[in-house]
Amino acid sequence: MAKLRFLISLSFVFIATVVFSAEINFKSSTQYLWYNNFITRDNEKDIAEYLKVDVSRLTKDDKLSIHAYGRLNKQLSSSDDLDARLYYLYLSYEDLLNGKAHIWLGRQYAYSNALSGIIDGGSLTLTNLGPVGFRFFGGREVRFSERSELGAKDSYLWSASAFSNFKNYYLQLSYAVRYDRNDRSKEIIGFSADGPIAKNLSFYLDTKYDYVFKSTNQFLLGLKSTPVKDLVIKAEYYQSFPSFDYTSVYSVFAVDKYREYALKGQYAINKNYGVTIGYAREDFDGDAEADLYEIGLRAMPLKNLTVNASYEKRNGYAGKVGGIRLDGEYKVKNMAISGGVDYDDFKRAEREDIAKRYWAGFTYDIRKNISLAAKFEDNVSYDYKNNYKGFIALNVKF
Repeated sequence: MAKLRFLISLSFVFIATVVFSAEINFKSSTQYLWYNNFITRDNEKDIAEYLKVDVSRLTKDDKLSIHAYGRLNKQLSSSDDLDARLYYLYLSYEDLLNGKAHIWLGRQYAYSNALSGIIDGGSLTLTNLGPVGFRFFGGREVRFSERSELGAKDSYLWSASAFSNFKNYYLQLSYAVRYDRNDRSKEIIGFSADGPIAKNLSFYLDTKYDYVFKSTNQFLLGLKSTPVKDLVIKAEYYQSFPSFDYTSVYSVFAVDKYREYALKGQYAINKNYGVTIGYAREDFDGDAEADLYEIGLRAMPLKNLTVNASYEKRNGYAGKVGGIRLDGEYKVKNMAISGGVDYDDFKRAEREDIAKRYWAGFTYDIRKNISLAAKFEDNVSYDYKNNYKGFIALNVKF
């Protein structure tokens, strides 16, 4: 069914292009991938095709357009059929009602600060109505498994939002509800705000309230300051209390509230060098706590060479972890070569071990609209002595 929908969708796009003498742009990525299956421990190989299509100039005023993006995938070691995913296919109509309305119809990613998701439906944004704008969306919710689309026929997602951008202050209030087989499974009220407090000091706020469980399942409050040139300091308080869908069997399980207090600073020494330092206090309720420290460096010692290095250390709940990450990229003519190393040393109640990751990759521009990309990676841990994975991709624009 997913493959048929994928082919019908592409046919619709091509027919629309021909009928309306429109302009069409393609982006194609043909990939060969290899990896280890975590469950079966077998080495797998896939061939995948990602295709993005944009059709414009369907009308003289160029307000109507069509956008599509999907994937075809075949696991070479399996006798299973070709898998297909249609991520989006929608018609966009801009600047209706003298620039006050924008309509999207079809499969699309719909966002609100309450709930978001991919839907088969429609959305409407109203702006230029004074200081307040509105956004509405609704439709059948689309869900994917690891490889293909799930048949979620009775799952629906609806949302209404009001937003304002007035005198450098942005506010957004949203309401969203999800239905599963006609039963209300989730009902969220979201609120976001950001703006200046004083010179070189601003705030940002994001919170979600679960109306079904009568609890705040996410709260983030942050302050951002630039006390001197090239120095940015952020202080954040984050709290989460996970809630499952009301219709899920997992909704009866007890969960703990998580809190985090974080302080981070970024300083650009000059255009070629910068440092980052941070600390976070993690609270998992009760006596379960941990301290997280991190420091990072960004450097451009040569004209076309970028190097990033970071160290992270965590002590407390669930054990001790220390890790180093180093990566870099070097650009020469029409090619970019990159690579990196991760090294993690952890100590927990059940085991002590070291996890390492090595990777290298490149991108090569064959022509202006054709490029070749590849990445090769090996992971070493208690799960795998060598866990090889990577991809080779041919990318084309036309």
